[in-house]
Amino acid sequence: IPATMSSDVVIGDINGDGQVTLLDVQACVDLLIRGEFSAAGDFDQDGLVTLLDIAPFVKLLGGI
Repeated sequence: IPATMSSDVVIGDINGDGQVTLLDVQACVDLLIRGEFSAAGDFDQDGLVTLLDIAPFVKLLGGI
């Protein structure tokens, strides 16, 4: 786990409801627009929330 993430972070659960669902998409878009960081939105775990996190997020949502 990178130093910026706590062990209780669920990658993909951006809205904090404990599940990775389509409801997290808007939260992901909000992070990208505002340029804010959320460990749950850092899908490629590079320490940034960028457009590069979209592909892993879509792949994660495909497993729902």
